[in-house]
This record gives sequence, C-alpha cells and structure tokens, in this order.
Amino acid sequence: MVDDDPDIRGVIELALADEGYAVALATNGQEALVHLAGSRPDAIVLDLAMPVMDGWAFLTARQADRELATIPVIVMSAQFRQRGGDALRTAAAVLAKPFEIDLLLSLVDGLTSEHGPGD
Repeated sequence: MVDDDPDIRGVIELALADEGYAVALATNGQEALVHLAGSRPDAIVLDLAMPVMDGWAFLTARQADRELATIPVIVMSAQFRQRGGDALRTAAAVLAKPFEIDLLLSLVDGLTSEHGPGD
C-alpha cells in the first residue's frame, strides 16, 4: 500500500488485514521501491499524488524493472484524469477516489486469488 495520507493507509491496511492479507506500507514511491528490493508482494495499491516520488514516477520505474513489472498495481487517485500516458496503462486497475472499499477488496482478491491472502 503506497499512499502519503495516513488516514487512507490506515483504512486500507485495516480492511486488507481483516481479509487476511499481510500489508506493507509506504508513504511514497521511493519508499515502496526500497521495500520492493527485498520483497515481492502479490499486488500493489498505489496513489498517484505523493511527495518525494509520486505514483507516476513509481509506475515508470516499476515498468523499467523486469521483476517489478510483473507485480499487478491497482492505482487509486482523484488525479488520474489530469494526466494519462503510458505509465497508467501498466496498471491492472484504476479506481477514482473516493471509491468503495469493497470494490478495492474485490480487485485485490481477484489479483491475488492464485496465491490466497497473505501468501
């Protein structure tokens, strides 16, 4: 889960944990890349508007790395309509904020169903 808003991170972390998922948190794309150097999650939930390294730059860096490019990303943002481009096309799903948490959980479940929660 990559988002600079602590409230959003908390709500999504709690919802995912309640469904049995292990959740790692990052406040920006740079923190996420550092975490991904030693871990390969089943999916990434990503905001676009963040300080240090925004979601757009993270998507570009992810796509440039052969291993990271295989990890599905769910983009959630109010900003995606303001900027398009090739980076957003690499996302497995895009959710406009605000969104229903049940929809996010359904998307995560669909992307991780091969492995099951917490694998």
